[in-house]
Amino acid sequence: MALTSQQIISLATQEAKVPGMAIQAGYMLNVILSELAQTFDFGVALVTTTVNLTAGIGTGPYPLPALYLRMSSDILYIASGGVANPVTKMTLQQLDNKVAAGAAAAIPTNFTTDISLTPPNLYVWPPANGSLTLPVRYYSGFADIVTPETSSQVPWFPCQAYLNARLLADLYALNSKQELAAMYRQQSMDILWRYLYMQGDRGSDSQQILSDRRMFGQDDMYRPPEYRHGPGGRNQ
Repeated sequence: MALTSQQIISLATQEAKVPGMAIQAGYMLNVILSELAQTFDFGVALVTTTVNLTAGIGTGPYPLPALYLRMSSDILYIASGGVANPVTKMTLQQLDNKVAAGAAAAIPTNFTTDISLTPPNLYVWPPANGSLTLPVRYYSGFADIVTPETSSQVPWFPCQAYLNARLLADLYALNSKQELAAMYRQQSMDILWRYLYMQGDRGSDSQQILSDRRMFGQDDMYRPPEYRHGPGGRNQ
């Protein structure tokens, strides 16, 4: 049975013998959950959305969901004319270089994101030449639990043994019981690594290694000169 945030906090504060620190434990639980989402790629955090590209907006910006953290893949696909056209990730600096070089509108072949903005924004290159749909699968953050010390909400992270051990470690550290804090922190890490090893629905899925399409695809802009097509390049 999954425990609510109130139950997790109650158990941890009782074991740490600090029942009066439920509010502080609630702050800690939200910090722990945020750290997990920011640090690891969990299947439970995968979300799919669509970005509607239009000729009027060109390269962007196209707003992404407010809780967007990062893409699950460096290659997206735009379906057009029965063909799945790959759209490869690039950097903002590379986008600036391409914009400076200029290009006619077409089906985009590259994308990048700017997560310094709220909400994060997506940009594409070359500018879209019409109304196109870009499916985006990304890792999402999670909203904080409101008043977790009294909330009946079940935390999104399913490995509650980790949450309990990590919360105990933080409570002991806050109360200057460093030996117990170190013991529970190590216990929490052991639990987390076992969970990471088994999490997801991967089964016996094979892992595919892909070449960087910016260097080995049809786009010459980022290739070293000796590997470019045309005059002066090795691939003539």
